[in-house]
Amino acid sequence: MAKARGDAQARAEAIAMAVSDAGKHARFAVAVAHGNAVEAAARVMEELKQKLTRCEEWISTDVSPALSVHTGPGLIGIAVQALPA
Repeated sequence: MAKARGDAQARAEAIAMAVSDAGKHARFAVAVAHGNAVEAAARVMEELKQKLTRCEEWISTDVSPALSVHTGPGLIGIAVQALPA
């Protein structure tokens, strides 16, 4: 969806895309998943909470071992789910 160089720029771009997508929905939930990156995922979650004050549900989880095998440690994923009106 986008190119970014380095971890910090990639995180900033992912957060910007999540904020943009959330803005399209009246009601939404946000999930942050990680692959052996608890602290980084917590930082991403905190930044999202500051930017998305209308979010109705926050989910934090780890990814499955099958996905971790393909990505390696450090994976951070963000999902925005539209909720019914």
